[in-house]
Amino acid sequence: MLDPSLLAELIDEVEASPPQAPGDNLKRLQDLGNEAIQLEQEIDDLELEASRKKMRLQSLLNRDMVDLLDECEVPDITIRNRQFLVSTYCKASIKTDSSTAEEAYNWLEDNDAGDLIKRDVIVSFPKEFQDEAEALVTFVKERYQMADVLLKRGVPWARLTSWVKEQRKLGEVLPLELLGASVGRIVTIKKVKSK
Repeated sequence: MLDPSLLAELIDEVEASPPQAPGDNLKRLQDLGNEAIQLEQEIDDLELEASRKKMRLQSLLNRDMVDLLDECEVPDITIRNRQFLVSTYCKASIKTDSSTAEEAYNWLEDNDAGDLIKRDVIVSFPKEFQDEAEALVTFVKERYQMADVLLKRGVPWARLTSWVKEQRKLGEVLPLELLGASVGRIVTIKKVKSK
C-alpha cells in the first residue's frame, strides 16, 4: 500500500502542473478515467454484496439450519451432493488489548489452567546496540535454560520505505526484491469533494 503522505505529495505535484495533452489524448484520458471510476464503483458494490452474502451464509449455517435440524431431530441432510451436518464448533481467543485480558488470565490461573498462558518477554534495542542485544540473549540463554530465546531483527516498513526513497533520489541501485520493495508508477483515484 502506498504511504498516504507520499500519495498526497504526488497528487499535489500532479494538480500543481497538469499535463497538457492533445485533444484526442485528453478525450481518451477522460474516457479511461470514467471507466476507472465506473469499475471502482462496481467493485465497491460487489464487495458489499459479497459481504452481505457471507453474513447470510453464516446465519444459515450457524443458526437457521442448526435450529431446523434440531427441530426435525436429524443430525444431517444431503442436498445437491452436499451434506449439511451439525457439529460442535469452538474457538477461544483472549484479546490481549482488551480491558478484560488480565481478568481472563487471572481466572485461568485461579482455575488450574495457568499452564495455558505463555509469557513473552520482548526487549527492543536501538540499531547501534547490537553487541548489547547479543550479550543479553547469551545471558538469558545461559541463566534461563527453560526459555526459548530468540533475537529477532526487523525494520519498520515506513522507515525502510523512506530510506529506499532517499537512496533512489541519490541514484543508488538497490536490491529491491531482496528488500521487499517495489518502485513504479501508478494512477490512483481520489474522490474530489464537491464545492
